Amino acid sequence: MPVRIAFIGAGAMAEQHFQTLSSLDNAQCVAFCDSDFKRAEEAARRFEGRAYRDARKMFEAESIDAVYVCLPPHAHKDSEILATQNGCALFIEKPVSNNLRTAARIAQAIEDAGVPSCVGYQFRYLSGVERVQKLTTGKGAPAIAMMSGRWWGGLPNRAWWRRIDQGGGQIVEQMTHIIDLARYLGGEIVSVQARTAQREIQKIAKDATIPDVSMLSVAFKSGAIAQFSGTCLVGEVFRGGDVTLDLIGHNLLCEVRRDSLTLRQNGETHIFNELENPCLREDRAFIEAVATGKRTGIKSTYADAFKTLRVTLAANQSAKSGKPVKL
Repeated sequence: MPVRIAFIGAGAMAEQHFQTLSSLDNAQCVAFCDSDFKRAEEAARRFEGRAYRDARKMFEAESIDAVYVCLPPHAHKDSEILATQNGCALFIEKPVSNNLRTAARIAQAIEDAGVPSCVGYQFRYLSGVERVQKLTTGKGAPAIAMMSGRWWGGLPNRAWWRRIDQGGGQIVEQMTHIIDLARYLGGEIVSVQARTAQREIQKIAKDATIPDVSMLSVAFKSGAIAQFSGTCLVGEVFRGGDVTLDLIGHNLLCEVRRDSLTLRQNGETHIFNELENPCLREDRAFIEAVATGKRTGIKSTYADAFKTLRVTLAANQSAKSGKPVKL
């Protein structure tokens, strides 16, 4: 029997999962809930499912195994808890919230219910990342000494994204991907210091309250250090954005990109192209966990994603206070 899936939020992020789930024989999208009912209706017609305005009514009417929550950061409130109360597995798009109090409440509900959870940090599913993991772990492996990452792109055309009180800003909403990947490869982050500024954004969007440039440095428990930079001013320069994470060790440079990995080690260079959509890998792993009960393929649980949120919110706190924040 296929896993019966409901969506809470049927916008742009949901579309990414609509495409990948459509290719999986053991996944069936059956119900769609969105405050914009037209979007829910469009998705329902596409998959021959049913559309809802109210998530509670959806849970009352449907037999659901798993729920995809694809909402803006500030809209994460009761949907996840409703899902756990109905015994549903949860796939939640990042960031999981814009505040730690809400995220902690959801994390506790997931733990109490014992349901599988997965958060959409799809960079963890890059085949290049698997290579880096194998290269930098185990006896005799070169230790990661430093990392450098960036997310340089444009300003998304969403009103909530431009408001720091809703989306949390670029560090929380976009740079979270590379910060999470750095955590995944380098271990826990113990301190954060950040600087942000508004330079040109109000020429683009007068109502914007987010910074348009940001830089942060972090220290890892291992002793490694990292720096990250972000901007939403260069959308016309980089189509799709320039998203990178570089890792440095003794005679080792790993250049992780969304579509490739370049390894430079001991005078040799090897390039590995990404051959499969990491979102497909991520969705496949989640659906398999729900279908079989085996969760080993899930690379980012809600509890783990909570730790990444804590880092990004600490960066915002540091930028506001001008002081480093210890975690």
